[in-house]
Amino acid sequence: MARRGDAVFRATVRGYRRTAGRLSAAGAAVHPLILAEFRGTLSSEVLEIAREFAPEHTGALKGELSAPVSSAGGVVKINLRSPVRDPDSGYAYTGVTRFGHRQKTLRPVKAERFHFYSDVLGREISPRTVRGYSPEGDWVEEAQPEIADAVEESGEELGRQITERIL
Repeated sequence: MARRGDAVFRATVRGYRRTAGRLSAAGAAVHPLILAEFRGTLSSEVLEIAREFAPEHTGALKGELSAPVSSAGGVVKINLRSPVRDPDSGYAYTGVTRFGHRQKTLRPVKAERFHFYSDVLGREISPRTVRGYSPEGDWVEEAQPEIADAVEESGEELGRQITERIL
């Protein structure tokens, strides 16, 4: 009830039931849109960025990188994966490319000496020890800001698509 001196305005809302119905059905419509965006443009963009930052010796790491999309429990993820292994020993060396060796000097475990071909010398060599790899930084962390920018850009586009289709 209006008191003396108060102004009373009447506001009427029409069509709210239709909008509310669209919003309540939005959950089912949003998930496929997000999956399509992640599986399409975004995962290939993340993969391209990661390949730019990955170190290259033989090219195996860059060539084997993948960015599969997973979805469970309402969470959609892009998982950067690298199944690269040393062809002789089977050792998965992606961690070494990111963080380096724990030891500064490496010694062979089962043999007295290492045996490998030196591209620099152009012949087989057999040293007793080799220097451990120490990268200047983690290439995945260095790629993170560019990946975050790509995700943000994708999120803005996805927001526009959701707004157009639902509202």
